[in-house]
Amino acid sequence: MTRTSPAAARHTAAVLHGLYRTALLTAPWPLTDNRVQAVRNCAAAHARAASAGDGAEALACELALWDTILHTCANPPLHDAVNHLKPVWQRAHRVHLSPSGVGDTEWSPFLTVCAIGDRRRALHHLDHHWQNIDRRLTHPAT
Repeated sequence: MTRTSPAAARHTAAVLHGLYRTALLTAPWPLTDNRVQAVRNCAAAHARAASAGDGAEALACELALWDTILHTCANPPLHDAVNHLKPVWQRAHRVHLSPSGVGDTEWSPFLTVCAIGDRRRALHHLDHHWQNIDRRLTHPAT
């Protein structure tokens, strides 16, 4: 198994942040009710897995959440780039980030703005989420 350094983890997170941001920017808005429900389902599954301390499952659910939006924009090169980085991110996440134990409240604001079709605020929440990941990678709890 390839070791992932903290710097590689931060770099991978930064690129994924940009790719998922591009997906949000290029997805047709407002999102369909089916897409919003799929994002809600992934967020609920993420919260359950994180609360149970299952980091691998929590990450899988979070990636599924972002992939729901990624598939909406129908951009094959963007999809390929994200899929290329997923194995690196999974290793980095496992090594450098513990399960956050977040509940539904972390996703609630994002879900709300997705449901009302507010792309600008959805971008704000996406940025906040990935900036929090960067902060956790830059300043891990000791």
